[in-house]
Amino acid sequence: MIERNAEHEFADLATNLGMGLVAWSPLGMGVLSGKYRPSQDAQNQAAVTGSGRLQTLGTAPPPGFDKLSARNFSIVAELEAVAHAANRPMAQVALNWLYQKRGVASIVVGATKAAQLEESLGALDFVLAPELIARLDAASEPPHPFPYYMFADGHQARIHGQVDVAAQPPNHADFQRVPAPPSTEK
Repeated sequence: MIERNAEHEFADLATNLGMGLVAWSPLGMGVLSGKYRPSQDAQNQAAVTGSGRLQTLGTAPPPGFDKLSARNFSIVAELEAVAHAANRPMAQVALNWLYQKRGVASIVVGATKAAQLEESLGALDFVLAPELIARLDAASEPPHPFPYYMFADGHQARIHGQVDVAAQPPNHADFQRVPAPPSTEK
């Protein structure tokens, strides 16, 4: 939920080619499990409470480890509300949401304890309601930098005079690939 940039291209690519994506670190190094919380200390708004490897990195984590952000904590807040509505642990809801995403074939969980693995496997025991999925989708919507915003709903139709533009023409299955002529080079 906190890193969805693969959806810009790879989910459609995998689906169109009959392949699957394997997601790793699906709980954002523990952030989506509820392990970390923003500090309630008014003196130090940048502080985070929790225990784990992200807590030990300090204020300048290396790229890829910068998970303790205001954006991610807003996602965690909505995840917590959805988990409460679904009567499931946050980690199970996050994993269930991910498993239902387009193109995802498998998920690599990074459990460090048998209990964590057991809880993660519980994510397969239920189906998250569509309205709850929509809430998590909205809360974790990734930014759409150029050129991806060009493909947002309605954007192409607005540019092209209300003509829908898609990755393939609607009748593309009717077209047959014509083999290239034989080479005349000697």
